[in-house]
Amino acid sequence: MDLSILDHIQPLFNLEFVSRSSGSDQSEPSDDYSFDYSINLEDDFKNCPSKTPFEYVPHAIVNISKHRQEIRENYNQHFHEIKKDIKVIIVDWCIRVYLEMSLSKETLFLGIYILNTILRIKSVKRCHLQLVAATSLWIASKIEEASTPTLSDFVTVCGNNYSTREFYACEKCILRYMNYDIAIATHQFYIDLALGTFDASESYKMSVEIISLVSLFLDDLTDSPNIASAILSLAASISHENDSIWKLSFPINEPSVMILVSQLSDNFKEQLAFKNSIISKKFKTMNDSICRNNAI
Repeated sequence: MDLSILDHIQPLFNLEFVSRSSGSDQSEPSDDYSFDYSINLEDDFKNCPSKTPFEYVPHAIVNISKHRQEIRENYNQHFHEIKKDIKVIIVDWCIRVYLEMSLSKETLFLGIYILNTILRIKSVKRCHLQLVAATSLWIASKIEEASTPTLSDFVTVCGNNYSTREFYACEKCILRYMNYDIAIATHQFYIDLALGTFDASESYKMSVEIISLVSLFLDDLTDSPNIASAILSLAASISHENDSIWKLSFPINEPSVMILVSQLSDNFKEQLAFKNSIISKKFKTMNDSICRNNAI
């Protein structure tokens, strides 16, 4: 796999800025209390370079990378080990809530990022895990959703185990612990950025989507660009897609990517085994119940 891909995204189309001339449509003040609010866009923008949205990507990535580095430094200073079984259960629950409430992928990924950060920097009691997870998704939905689910929706999805007052209190704690720094570029952002550079096959997109969900079980979600690159590379191997056809507009660390590819592969196998064990237990329970009924 060719991972030395640091090329910038090339513009897919050209957009020319069309300025609006103020013309003679300026209003004259009729009295002492009237003001002229007309704006001459031609004068304001004539010295600004005309760029397509994709040409702004490298500059945006630089700023995002600086922000991400600050977050990682603070994140590593307050490391707190998460029990693996607890992490699996709560992330799996979040994914089911995401499907049940028809939330966007951005909401899910940002919500899991917030949850993961809180679990890493604070010790959360088991009885509060569902509240913290639901509140994290609620906060993320306020940022990512066009139509934000109501708080009562999240209260209901938690089986009415928590009151609205507890949700508000939990929200305040999460925002305070994260220093209100929740507008994060998750690895889903980098994946969407890369997939916008070529016409991917359906099998490749499906592979990326499945592995992206598996990636939410990783211990550290702050290394977004490398996680995204690992997902894209692993998906390319699974779907036999030529991974050289996509180009990244963000820098990656190849050794870190290879480690993440290995971790994602292990996580995929673990999740598959975990789901199969649950299905086997359910079938065994059903079979035992049928045998008892037949014996009677």
